Amino acid sequence: MDKKVKLIKIVVSVILLLLISGFSVMAYISLNSIHNANENLKKVLNYSSLSALNFEMINLTNWNYITSISSNGNLLILTGASLSGNPTFGIFYNQNYTFIDRSNLLPGHVQNLVTSCYGDGIFLIGGGTFSNPVLLEYNSYGYIVDLSSSLVSNNNNFGSVNSIAFGDNIFLIGGASNAYSPISFFYPVSNQFVSLTNNIPYYFATNHNLWNGNNFIMVGAKAGWGGSPGTPPAMGLVYTNGNFEDLSNILPSYVGVMGEIAYNGYIYLITAENSSNGAQIIFSFNLTNDDFNYLTNLFPAGLNINTITNYQNNFLIGGNFNSNKPYLAVYFPLNQTILNLTYIIPSYIKNINGLFEQNNTLIIAGQTLNNNAILLSNKNNYLFKINFIENGLPSGTPWSVTLNGTTKSSTTNTITFSEPNGTYSYRIATVNKSYSPSPSSGKFTLNGEAVNLSIIFKFQTYTITFIENGLPPETNWSVTINGITKYSTGENITFTLINGTYTYNVNVPSGYIIVENGSGEINTWNSGSKIIIKAIQTPNNSISIIPIVVTIIMVIIIGVLINEIRKRKNKK
Repeated sequence: MDKKVKLIKIVVSVILLLLISGFSVMAYISLNSIHNANENLKKVLNYSSLSALNFEMINLTNWNYITSISSNGNLLILTGASLSGNPTFGIFYNQNYTFIDRSNLLPGHVQNLVTSCYGDGIFLIGGGTFSNPVLLEYNSYGYIVDLSSSLVSNNNNFGSVNSIAFGDNIFLIGGASNAYSPISFFYPVSNQFVSLTNNIPYYFATNHNLWNGNNFIMVGAKAGWGGSPGTPPAMGLVYTNGNFEDLSNILPSYVGVMGEIAYNGYIYLITAENSSNGAQIIFSFNLTNDDFNYLTNLFPAGLNINTITNYQNNFLIGGNFNSNKPYLAVYFPLNQTILNLTYIIPSYIKNINGLFEQNNTLIIAGQTLNNNAILLSNKNNYLFKINFIENGLPSGTPWSVTLNGTTKSSTTNTITFSEPNGTYSYRIATVNKSYSPSPSSGKFTLNGEAVNLSIIFKFQTYTITFIENGLPPETNWSVTINGITKYSTGENITFTLINGTYTYNVNVPSGYIIVENGSGEINTWNSGSKIIIKAIQTPNNSISIIPIVVTIIMVIIIGVLINEIRKRKNKK
């Protein structure tokens, strides 16, 4: 009996040990996964720290959802719809997380604002219905100019404006009507519209326009083919001279009506309907080699992708599941992998319908569980490392870098700053003045990646030249500095010195004296200076014997004459 009890205890202990071990492994895997996700997000978004993601929530009062985001680098323009269904328009300043609703500026006929874009000092905002096109200009003075009538009078027969893109000083405006899909260029400098409708197939219905750095790409559907699924997709290039190249025939057979599009510099990421069943799909496309990659299987089932944006050659993707659960991820095109970031989204968000990056801050447009539109602004700036790496200083020598007024010092060979994108100036210094940095100062621009700057310290020497004036040719003379004496029979004596202050003495042969700059103090910051030494022959101070002899003879003669005169007087 005792043996059975002992055996049971042993078995129970083993089971408990296995269970504890299993929980520990699961906990480790879970924690490790979170750690890896954080590390990956650091790599993706270049955050300096993810210890506490700090979202600022900006509630857009009375807004139901956001339909477009555009920026001029200083502020965001938002369009959307109110809780009552009316069009909305507002401005967000992410420097101080301030939102201002300017819907009161909208003209009365405006409906259904869906797109906006910035270029050449103005924002263009578009929308409307099939019978009521909307095109508005929001300028730097804070006014809205209604350009809607220009679309109609320009014989474009616009019914609505679906997408606006800007590039090469031109806005491309794509729209739709009951009959066909009009397209226009708008030149903001001359305030001129140019219709491209005759250049583009009548059936081309534009859903999205995009500037790729050289020309515009348009995606959408072939209008007039009935409802989807079954409606063929449409894709083409619009060149800045107005020419059009239809690319619809190269699209894979699984592609239906095309929706969102983003470009990272070498591939496009595009959403579309599945041509057979109408379900949403996502694929990539390389225009240079017509290479397509079907990516839908990389994403979870039931996902509705609302927005795609490029960030650092990767793609941020936002959406929702069944309109009540958000989704945020990064797609890495180089290895075709997905990093799910939904865990960073606050629990009160049910949908993500806009993503934007401005001034090193990630802006997320979303919708709360209460159907209110909000902005999430991540206060943690994207910080990038600036490494100053020195070479040439003796080990342990203090040196410093002053970057935009902030100084850091070190006795190692590297000084590191972490800063957001921008333009920076710097200055290099060291306490050891025998070494000179190269470069000693400069400027650079931080643009989305770390910067390494090499600083070379060189042992600095200085020349001082002494020039004699007044000695006969081939006369030997010398100069002594800090115990080191140099001789010359010429006019010059040159010293090469490290940085510092020195005393000197000049020596000339006997028979000559120095009347100028015979000794003194010199500083190496006067490198290249010349010190003129003036010497003259020593004045002769010996007494000549000839005048003495002459004087003695004269005295003797005078004395003899006086004596003779006296003798003669005595005889008389």
